[in-house]
Amino acid sequence: MHLPSARPEERTIYDFTISPWYTLVQVVASFLIPVIFIFLAVAAASIKVIPVESLVAAERIAGIAGLIVALLPLASALYLRLARHYFITTERIIAINGWLAQETISIDYPTITDLTVNRDVFERFITQSGNLSVDTAGSPAEEITFIHIANPLGVRDQILELVEKSKQLMGTISRQGTARPITVAPASTNTPIRTNPTVVDADNNGMIDANEPIPTAAAPTQPTTPLATHS
Repeated sequence: MHLPSARPEERTIYDFTISPWYTLVQVVASFLIPVIFIFLAVAAASIKVIPVESLVAAERIAGIAGLIVALLPLASALYLRLARHYFITTERIIAINGWLAQETISIDYPTITDLTVNRDVFERFITQSGNLSVDTAGSPAEEITFIHIANPLGVRDQILELVEKSKQLMGTISRQGTARPITVAPASTNTPIRTNPTVVDADNNGMIDANEPIPTAAAPTQPTTPLATHS
C-alpha cells in the first residue's frame, strides 16, 4: 500500500501490517477446530456418552459446528490483514484502519510523549507479536494503537529514535529563529581631539562635546609708536 497524502520530501522508512505469524496461527486454528470437534464426538461415543449408532450423526454435527466456529478466527485473520496498515516515515507515523470505510490517523514526531507495548502470553511466546500504543501531548487516551504487529519492541525503539531526532531538529530551528540580530552601534558624533591650539577640552575627557567652549583667538595688538615732539 502506498503512503497516503505524502508531504514534500517525506519518505517511507517502514510500512507494515498485522504480524504474519499471528495471522498464520489464526488460520491454523481455524482448520484445527473442526478436527477437535470431531475428535470429541468420537471420544464421547467410545466412552458410551452417546450411542455408537449415533456416531455418524454426531460426527456430522460436530464437523458442522466446528466449521462454523472455525470461520471466526479465519475471517478475523483475513480482515485484519486487509484493514490494518501502518507507516513510519521521516516526519510522522500513520495508521489506516478499515477496509471499505477507512480512518487515517497521523501523528508528527514532536507531539509524541509516550509509547507503550502490551503483549499477552500467547503473543509473547508463540506469535512474537504485540500491541504498540502511542500517546500525544494533551490527549487523554492513545491516539494510535498498532495491533498484533511483529517485533513491537523494535518498532517502539525505532519510533523513539525518530522522535528524539525530530525534537533536536526542532530545537535547532527554534534557536536559529529566535537569535538576536547583531547590531552595530552608530559612530559617536564626538571626535577625539588632536593637537589643536584653538580648542580647549574643558572637562578633560578627550572628547569635543557640543557644549565645550571653543575660544577664539584674540586679535593681535598693534604696537603704538610714541608721537614725536617737535621743539
